[in-house]
Amino acid sequence: MAAKRVTRRVGTFYGIGLGPGDPELITVKARRIIQQCPVLFLPQGGEKEDGLALSVIKDMVSKENQEIISLPFPMTLDPVILDKAWGKAAELIAFKLKEGRDVAFLSLGDPLLYSTFIYVYHAVKNIYSQAITEIIPGISSISAASARALIPLASGSQRVAIITGVNNHENLENIIDEFDTVIILKISRSLEYTLDILNKTGLTEKAIVVTRCSLPGEKIYNDVHLLRGKKLDYFSLMIVRK
Repeated sequence: MAAKRVTRRVGTFYGIGLGPGDPELITVKARRIIQQCPVLFLPQGGEKEDGLALSVIKDMVSKENQEIISLPFPMTLDPVILDKAWGKAAELIAFKLKEGRDVAFLSLGDPLLYSTFIYVYHAVKNIYSQAITEIIPGISSISAASARALIPLASGSQRVAIITGVNNHENLENIIDEFDTVIILKISRSLEYTLDILNKTGLTEKAIVVTRCSLPGEKIYNDVHLLRGKKLDYFSLMIVRK
């Protein structure tokens, strides 16, 4: 009689958005998966994002029953260094999945909007194509900031652009001219240049900056020209609405 073949369970890879940082803004589904998932991965960057993410979920997890792992990602734009970091993270995640364990990668904001999860997800699929993936969307800092500042992002046929404050210097003036609303994430990296463009186009009074939205120390700057020469928190964005 032939031996019965045992099929090992394939783990599910969850990409979970934690929202902007306020634990009350985590979705019900995200909270449930976080509490049930045996392995949780937290991205760690130069801004101690893993510590922030852990503070958001601390009341939802059990360190005794869940494995919580920080994944270091260097704060650099060097593609070679980044590819190596993403690949190393993907190997560890794939190893856990092959054991049949569910794995969650936790991202502040939304996992598919300027998130490290995007790169890790592709790397995991290259290593372990059988992996089942489910994305749990999160409230982005964009939605949270507009809500906190009481500024609509768009209505009717208005157009919105979402960019980062990195590598957009040459096109920034054209983007601001073309779109009704422009959201600039990571504005701390190009604040002075952006303020120059706003002054040139007469839109300084149409801009606001929100830092650490929904987090301790949150600030909303309605008079952005006062930010000249100041160092903003990494978690800062600007909304320019004409």
